Amino acid sequence: MTIHRFENKKFIVTGAADGIGFATAKRLHQEGAVVALCDLQQQKVLAKADELGERASAYGLDVSDEQAVTQQFADAVAQMGGLDGLVNAAGFVDFGNSHEYPLEKWRRLLDVVLTGTFITNKVAIPFLLDNQGAVVNVGSIGGLRGKAWQAAYSAAKGGVINLTRALACEYVGKIRFNTVCPGQVNNNIAVNSNIELPAGVSDEQFIAEYSKRVMAPKGGGSSEDIAGVIAFLLSDDAVYMEGSTVVVDGATLA
Repeated sequence: MTIHRFENKKFIVTGAADGIGFATAKRLHQEGAVVALCDLQQQKVLAKADELGERASAYGLDVSDEQAVTQQFADAVAQMGGLDGLVNAAGFVDFGNSHEYPLEKWRRLLDVVLTGTFITNKVAIPFLLDNQGAVVNVGSIGGLRGKAWQAAYSAAKGGVINLTRALACEYVGKIRFNTVCPGQVNNNIAVNSNIELPAGVSDEQFIAEYSKRVMAPKGGGSSEDIAGVIAFLLSDDAVYMEGSTVVVDGATLA
């Protein structure tokens, strides 16, 4: 039986062309929401909005571009008639030996994953204050523990977690901010990110390290598993959760 917690609610979801972002947009839409899907992959996100049909719109968006976020969010809110929630799922992964990692790659990853999350929150807050809205920022267990060859990603996701806590303290009782930290999720973020193994690291070394650090004892979850938790955090069922970091990792950190 489909529940309908979000009838007449309006949401923006970033990173919505694929993976957790699209699964979340789809879940919210199924529960009655009006959803604006945003992603750098413009043609793909347009197709995903068409797939959802009525009550879904799409915007090509680089979350690290404050001017673009300001314009697109304003357009989305005007089209939807308000804003009740924001989900930040935009991001990518990358690997490299830290002593060889190019500074431009470090800056780009932080620009998208951390600064982009700040920008979208900053721009959405005035709209969300009108409706006592809710925000879920997608972190990672990589922001809670060390991950070899991912210093930039771990630093960025750790920043997302504490950014969310800070916003929760600043806007407590006005907007709810929470973080979801997925573990191993069986989607194609690695393919979309065009990742390569660090120089000099064999497949065997990589698998051994990530078997210890990332692989869930019960196997990887799905994007839909994470979307269900995000939907809960956006709903009135989670009304007393503010500044929480919710780990969804199949006991990886347990």
